[in-house]
Amino acid sequence: MFPAVPGATDCFFVLHYEPERSLVLGWLPESKAAPVTTWSLVLEEREPGCTRLIERGRVCSPYRPLGLPEWFARRLGPLAHAVMVRKHLLGIARRAEADVAA
Repeated sequence: MFPAVPGATDCFFVLHYEPERSLVLGWLPESKAAPVTTWSLVLEEREPGCTRLIERGRVCSPYRPLGLPEWFARRLGPLAHAVMVRKHLLGIARRAEADVAA
């Protein structure tokens, strides 16, 4: 389990894991058996020594993070997700490039 945000009671669960290939996390509200949100990270080897990281998020109804009304969450969600993903990928790139330089 991974908390959605620090101190949150709702969490992401590992839905699929393939070592050195992919990780799929999902948010499963108590009232639903299917995930409302999925977050996928996939490594794709383009050529030897060159790997691409693909990150993708999906949501479906009822998407209500932090108890926000769904109409508001659906409007704010894409912007919040873009900011989070950009920060996430820049951090990964910084650490990967530091490892290569070392």
